Amino acid sequence: MFSHVMPFHREIIGARYNLRVEDLTAADLLVVTCSGCGRIYRLAPAELRSRFQPYERIMYVAERFQCRSCRGGGCEWHTERAVSPSP
Repeated sequence: MFSHVMPFHREIIGARYNLRVEDLTAADLLVVTCSGCGRIYRLAPAELRSRFQPYERIMYVAERFQCRSCRGGGCEWHTERAVSPSP
């Protein structure tokens, strides 16, 4: 087990309407929040690449998500990036 977890901070990687799956690095996460129940899903770029084409825009990918808890539609999303902890 790891003694510490790499912290993530909200990060603007690029223009929201133009951000693509291929723009995400291994240090990034796509964080999707259900508008209905507030459940939060964190998706690694590798998971997105296995399900979507690299050229697909994140805003269109996020529209396809449906919450597993409430089956509600409408999700908000943002990106986060891992940062090195301060010594």
